[in-house]
Amino acid sequence: MEGIIAKRYARALMLLAQKVNKVEPIGAQIAELSEVYHQDKNFREFIAEPKYRKSAKLKTVGDILKKMGVDEQLRRFCGYLLVKNRFELIEWISRSYQGLANSALNKAVASITLPFDIDEKETQKIQKQLADYSGKKIELSVLVDPEIIGGAITTIGSVVLDGSIKNRLNLIHETISRGN
Repeated sequence: MEGIIAKRYARALMLLAQKVNKVEPIGAQIAELSEVYHQDKNFREFIAEPKYRKSAKLKTVGDILKKMGVDEQLRRFCGYLLVKNRFELIEWISRSYQGLANSALNKAVASITLPFDIDEKETQKIQKQLADYSGKKIELSVLVDPEIIGGAITTIGSVVLDGSIKNRLNLIHETISRGN
């Protein structure tokens, strides 16, 4: 249920961000705010504590966001979340917003898992190939896992392309086990 509600709030925030042409900066700021909320137990407890008045929460959170340099639109949005007792959804909202922002900005998050590390030149080459494949600007992270033996496992958004030798050996093993 939280995910559905968070998506609605994320869409509303996206509309606000697009209106002021700040999709990327607001995305970075809500991600940072989400991380602060996740990391700071006292902050979470303060938000959840019913004995504090909403006006006190609004003032305190507003001051914190101002010190963080958070955009006016996002500060207002967070105030609205506080008033509606939905601030605890900030992590869900942030994740949903990032997906919407990536789509609006024609970006995709990708990762590639290899059995060995590669240099920056190779990383850029793979990033370009994935951009050509997906038609989107790629934000690539490279992971190293020697257990895949060889090949690569590439993830672009929710699409997984597993070309690892470990996967191929597992497929052969399954085929032999079934007797086909």
